[in-house]
Amino acid sequence: MYTIIIVDDEEYARNGLKNTVNWNKYSFKVVGVAENGKVAFDLISKFKPNVVLTDIMMPKMNGIELLKQTNARFPQIKFIMISAYDEFKFAQEAMKYGARGYLLKPLDEQELSELLNKVVQEIQNGQNVASTICNNPDIEDTSKTEELIALAKKYVNENYDKKIALKDIAEYLYISPAYFSVIFKKLTGQNFVDYVNEVKIKKAKELLENSMYKVKEIAYRIGFDDYTYFCKVFKKIEGITPLEYRSNIIRRMNEEYV
Repeated sequence: MYTIIIVDDEEYARNGLKNTVNWNKYSFKVVGVAENGKVAFDLISKFKPNVVLTDIMMPKMNGIELLKQTNARFPQIKFIMISAYDEFKFAQEAMKYGARGYLLKPLDEQELSELLNKVVQEIQNGQNVASTICNNPDIEDTSKTEELIALAKKYVNENYDKKIALKDIAEYLYISPAYFSVIFKKLTGQNFVDYVNEVKIKKAKELLENSMYKVKEIAYRIGFDDYTYFCKVFKKIEGITPLEYRSNIIRRMNEEYV
């Protein structure tokens, strides 16, 4: 049985979803309902559901912000967004942050059914890969382990703008942090943290070369809250500071035009 939390600021809507949908039919159990994103995040932290079905326009914390905050701490949790507004910008932003679907009110149960089945399949695929690996001590040399590492790398490359901790990826893949750390190092030859930093710094270089953002803004855009630490990581990987890197790019461009 999978778990789901329902979030909507309208009482009749959230209670209607909880009581009228045959959740057992889809192998789901409703473990909580919330009237806004702040209450929902507390429930998510407590229950760590498989899925969150949330409205977008809500007071205190809207659905998009809830999605972003949950992704930062519990990246394995799947989101389905619902809204009374048929506006592309809402759907676009939701998908940008990893929502699995976007439904319009009033909900069509057939569309909800298709999305729930899709999400369940994603969860099962992740669990099957992890289970196969954990139950076979020699699995490190098989394609299953490579598939797991590929999923981790894909997640990092799609979420470089967020803080990415080893424990978050392990939860996302349904394995222990210690085990993931071992197999990642064995298959890639580097620590997971080093890989994450390399991906982030590669993106930082692109922004330094092709944008007018200040270095502090670039640090923020690739998931670093601490500017000094960003500069330290950049210099460790590139051998120079971000400002020196940008200066070199500008000097090279000027020389080409002379």
